[in-house]
Amino acid sequence: MKARNNTASYEDIHASVIEGYASFGKESGMSVWLFTILNVAVAGLIGGVTNYLAIKMLFHPRRAWVVLGRRVPFTPGLIPKRKGEIAAALGDVVADYLVTPDAVRELFGKSEFRAALLGRLLDWLKREIGETDTLGDVLRRWAGQETAERWLAALPEETGRRAGQAFARLWDKGGWSQKRIRDLVPGWGPEEAARWAHLGAGWVLDAVKDRLVSAEGQAALRKLAADFLGRQEGFVGFLAGIFLDEDRLVARLMPVLTDLLENEEVRTQFGGWLERLLAALGDMTLEEALGKIARRDEPPERQAINWIENGLPWKEWAEKLGQWPAGRWLAEREEAWRGWVEAASGAMLDALMRHAPAMMEALGLREMVRAQVERFPVEQLERVILRVSGREFRAITWLGVLLGGMIGLIQSMIIRLWPGG
Repeated sequence: MKARNNTASYEDIHASVIEGYASFGKESGMSVWLFTILNVAVAGLIGGVTNYLAIKMLFHPRRAWVVLGRRVPFTPGLIPKRKGEIAAALGDVVADYLVTPDAVRELFGKSEFRAALLGRLLDWLKREIGETDTLGDVLRRWAGQETAERWLAALPEETGRRAGQAFARLWDKGGWSQKRIRDLVPGWGPEEAARWAHLGAGWVLDAVKDRLVSAEGQAALRKLAADFLGRQEGFVGFLAGIFLDEDRLVARLMPVLTDLLENEEVRTQFGGWLERLLAALGDMTLEEALGKIARRDEPPERQAINWIENGLPWKEWAEKLGQWPAGRWLAEREEAWRGWVEAASGAMLDALMRHAPAMMEALGLREMVRAQVERFPVEQLERVILRVSGREFRAITWLGVLLGGMIGLIQSMIIRLWPGG
């Protein structure tokens, strides 16, 4: 009996609460429609605020809240709290599924990608190197005036020093000191040496003839003739002084000398001598060849290094290099360098395709992505996400308002349809 009374009491209380809530509108004089609208508005507000707070809790608070020594639940927000885990997960996704060696090889192997890369390289060259630009102008524009001038000023000495160091390495570690000349010169052989000798003989004899017939050559011959006549003594000297002078002697000698220099037999004999000389030179080691022309007070390799570093006109070559008309050269030979750029870009992409796994491993893409995400400020990440998904987040908020309003409407209908409502 007591249990029945308790049950009845509970049912009576529940019914009275429902009846009291349902009759609130009647007791307060509120109409059915006003009560329904108020109920829908309150439920919609609660739904919208709840969704808005849920979105905000993705990023806020930035740090944990501590009250009485205990961390407040749900602080910090989801993304600040799990930033390290998110970074590691993104690194795994990028390295394992997105930017893989197979994906890189597939991308680099596409003809569309290669054509686009070639087009960009060609456009960049045309844009960066004008038709009137020298190589120095290009360097100054890319590196800056001060840096370019410093590089150009240091180029001769630095180039000479590095060339000397390269020769020293080849001499010591490359074994050049014991290599024969014929092994160091590409294409050296008996037939080539003979051809070079006869070509050299013709060039040397022609150069001598041109020198003799020039004004400087005539002056040198007259000086030699005067010295020769001046050294003659006795009766021969007396006759030479009467019947000859340097001008007459040079006039008599010039036809004989020019005919001698143009004589084929002389050229053949001179070419044979050069051929024997080249054959002997080819059998020499580099150390022996340098020893023939080096001074005795210093090792030949040290003299060769000094000559490479200081004897070659590095400064003159550097000035010519800086004044080289790169723009005009590119404009005049566009077809040639287009082919070179295409070949170079293709070879580079082929090499990257072959070594894609090693390249990806060397890049450390997984760790790179993880480190970048961990360094990325949460505030900036929030701005980026809101800029991309702000419309969707607002839609979610208004969806909460809509669902809350629908729940409020349904609740109002249930209350009104409840017995006694």
